[in-house]
Amino acid sequence: GVVDGIVLRIWLTGDRSDVFAARRRRFVGPAGCGMCGLESLAEANRAIPMASCDLRVSRHEIEEAVAALPKTLRYLSGLIPITHSLDGMRLALLQDVPFSVLAHEILILALFSIVLLPSSLAIFSYTLRRARLQGTLSFY
Repeated sequence: GVVDGIVLRIWLTGDRSDVFAARRRRFVGPAGCGMCGLESLAEANRAIPMASCDLRVSRHEIEEAVAALPKTLRYLSGLIPITHSLDGMRLALLQDVPFSVLAHEILILALFSIVLLPSSLAIFSYTLRRARLQGTLSFY
């Protein structure tokens, strides 16, 4: 069998080749999946290098690092849902607190959901309408 799949190679001749070469597009940009501009399946199926790290950090060291952050950053972190999600998980899993203690974090996450879900749907709808009008998703 073929390891990388099946490659179909077709050559155009003469004027047809020139027209195709002039139309050919290559996308090289700051974002994307990285597949545009690849010439072969082997390039698309390349091995990904493994990352490793032997860093060990204790819970106490993390708490000290967070406490050392400026108050402004600690305040701003309260405006990010993942902060409350992690706080709730820490309380539930590491400190085994009752539901009544978790209720505060759950309420904050519910409020984030009430605000962010409709606004994200509105933004998605706007983006989709704009893409339909312009015929492309690549606008910044």
